[in-house]
Amino acid sequence: MAKYFMLDDYDKAIIFKRKELHNQLGFAIQLCTVRFLGAFLNDPIEIPNEMLKYISDQLKIEKDLILLYNVKKTHQAHRIEIKKFI
Repeated sequence: MAKYFMLDDYDKAIIFKRKELHNQLGFAIQLCTVRFLGAFLNDPIEIPNEMLKYISDQLKIEKDLILLYNVKKTHQAHRIEIKKFI
């Protein structure tokens, strides 16, 4: 799990470009899940709680903020950027 869900300094620099904490967390989740699965989830907030906690702990962001990451247009914009990143 650490191989796909560990965020390095480079990852965090890209993640922290987002203004809102929930967008930082959502972007990180999409980045990690596409690394792990090779595809994006239909709904990026539907990940196992253990993975959500692992990612949110690294970012020092409250994991419950993921509930605010619910705008499909934002999900799509993040996917486009992540495709350039990976």
